[in-house]
Amino acid sequence: MNIPRWLWIIIISLVIIGVFGVIFNNINTNCQIRELDYLALILTLIAIIVYVYYTYLIAKDAWTPCASFVLQQKEDDKYHLYFLIQNHSEFSLNCWCKLNAKIYEQSVEIGGFYSGKSSFDIQPYGHAQGHFDLRTLIEKSNKTLDELKSSASPTNNRQQLHFNIEFWYNPIGSKKITCNVRQPYFFDFTNDSLSVDF
Repeated sequence: MNIPRWLWIIIISLVIIGVFGVIFNNINTNCQIRELDYLALILTLIAIIVYVYYTYLIAKDAWTPCASFVLQQKEDDKYHLYFLIQNHSEFSLNCWCKLNAKIYEQSVEIGGFYSGKSSFDIQPYGHAQGHFDLRTLIEKSNKTLDELKSSASPTNNRQQLHFNIEFWYNPIGSKKITCNVRQPYFFDFTNDSLSVDF
């Protein structure tokens, strides 16, 4: 249980007040029931404060925008990629993306959603699926698929086709943008596989 420092200070202060209250009450009177009432009141106050804090955290998590994406290769066409988006929050989101694709360090864009120019609108806890073809990116760089496959090697596979994907979102009607950490991928033409670039 990770309790913040300010909450610890409140709890410790209430315990100290409770202990001094019991001692002070015991010195002035000999009534044991009054001491137990006072101690029960302090402990109840501590329990209510902790309960309210954790209820706030649960409610805050439910209303925090959160979305993610995954790139996945199509099984029957390794050069066709699915872009799967998941909304993990309680409200509709506008989701944006920019692939930042580079072929041999030359920037290549395919426009629309994948260039940050339009958004996917995702319902609460919903998902969406986009897709794009690597051949389109390769053509825009004035190269051919055969050219990249023939020059592929373990030493240059990260430079051939590299993505540094930006993904951000905002609740529909809100200007507050949340950005995920950039996710780097590369396509390895030696074995036609998409890999995360750590």
